[in-house]
Amino acid sequence: MSKSTRQAAFLFLTLAIAMVLIVCPFMAGVAYAGGARGDDWEELYGDWFDNFNPERFRDEDGKSLTWFEKTVARGMYSLLKAVVKGLNLEPIEAVVFKRPVGGEYPEPLFRPYGGFPEVGGVYYASEWENVIKPAHGFFKNVSFSILLISVLLGGVSIALKSGNPIERARVKEMFFNWIVTAVMIGAMLTLTVIAFDLNSRLVVAVEGIIRQSLNIQGGSYPTLKLAESLTTGSWFFTFLSFAGFIVLTVFFNVLYLLRKLIISILLVVGPLVVLAWGRGRQMSLYLWLSELVSNIFMQAAHAIAFALYLLLVTI
Repeated sequence: MSKSTRQAAFLFLTLAIAMVLIVCPFMAGVAYAGGARGDDWEELYGDWFDNFNPERFRDEDGKSLTWFEKTVARGMYSLLKAVVKGLNLEPIEAVVFKRPVGGEYPEPLFRPYGGFPEVGGVYYASEWENVIKPAHGFFKNVSFSILLISVLLGGVSIALKSGNPIERARVKEMFFNWIVTAVMIGAMLTLTVIAFDLNSRLVVAVEGIIRQSLNIQGGSYPTLKLAESLTTGSWFFTFLSFAGFIVLTVFFNVLYLLRKLIISILLVVGPLVVLAWGRGRQMSLYLWLSELVSNIFMQAAHAIAFALYLLLVTI
């Protein structure tokens, strides 16, 4: 078996274990949390959906739909309503601006009905303590075990090659790399929480700009209000625009669910990636770190884009 084949097999095994340890419990937790939010659906979307109810819909001339138009629109309306209610979708701004609350974090401008994740706006405390930390700890222990074996073998190598100064220098450099690797593995979750906190602070800062510039009251959702004003002069294109907005809402809900899943996998396999870096595979750490940083700060980037959009449409 070639070296590249062994590396690919090792990576596949690592990802498979990560999927078992983190993905299945995580998805079960998401399903459980989603079911608990159903009672809030009417409060968020009930009145908004009524504006597009085919039985009440009126065009710009005040005319109601014909029987044929109403039949087609009723099917579209029922499908979109089932999607939003069945998936427990949150408004776009509630997803983008979801963050911790309490302590140094003020009351949110856009209140999600799924609760406030305490750890960086990504994980609830129970998820962090019962899923992420144990799964990460497993791979951290595996990495430390491999490091310990490497240190023991390195000590034997020094003893056997004590007369060769070049080899001694090389082994000493390896020992230094192992020390740095151990520190990075041990501090990984702490550094991640710091990155979470920085991202949340950026989101809060953008939220404050929106609050002051647009004078939006807490609990309101600008995207829902903008969607209420969708008028195209045609019932079909009005409903099509309405459907497009629902698709956009689904996209952001799924995107942030995938973000949480990707961050989870990266944190779980992180110790092995750092271990590979300590053994000379620098590219693995760079790729891992770029993915982790981009996914963490994706929320802050979306918050800035969302704020610019709101400022433009309200000028």
